[in-house]
Amino acid sequence: MKKSALLAFFVVALFGAEYITLNNGKTILLKDDGTWEEVTIVKKGDKNIALRKDGKWEEVKPDDIESADVLKGGGTDRFMDSKFAKALLGKWESPDGKIEYTFTKDKAVFKKGPKVVEGKWSIEYLDESKRKMIVNIGEGARLGFLSFGGIARSLKFSPDFDKLYDESEKMESLKDVVLYRVK
Repeated sequence: MKKSALLAFFVVALFGAEYITLNNGKTILLKDDGTWEEVTIVKKGDKNIALRKDGKWEEVKPDDIESADVLKGGGTDRFMDSKFAKALLGKWESPDGKIEYTFTKDKAVFKKGPKVVEGKWSIEYLDESKRKMIVNIGEGARLGFLSFGGIARSLKFSPDFDKLYDESEKMESLKDVVLYRVK
């Protein structure tokens, strides 16, 4: 929620419009309550119509749709050639089978019980000395360093890279979940 509120303030302050077309071509509607929603913009004659997922629609003036400028310095692939990204490739599973990651070069799948998140992945943050990273899986869109959709996970390798600690679970269980490579 904080991320959405910060994004809304940041984007509205920069662009001053309710509709933003992201660099991947998707359009979002910034709401007054600090949340956002992906919309589809269609042309009907000389009119632009914004179609929302809840079935509502409204006419949008061309001046009300801004194109997002890509912010420099927050590239999603800057760590993808690192030894950490290469070490993630493969399947990782907790001993009880409740948490599972599968990383390929182009796609990642995160499973926790019935919850499944999949899609393109990137390393958003990397501290090589501590072997820690934040991995974003299944992001739907990006505006500079901010991402929409997907899930961010805090992961850490053991010194010999044979174990992966999921530090994201500390909030729920007060301890890291240890994952092992499935061979």
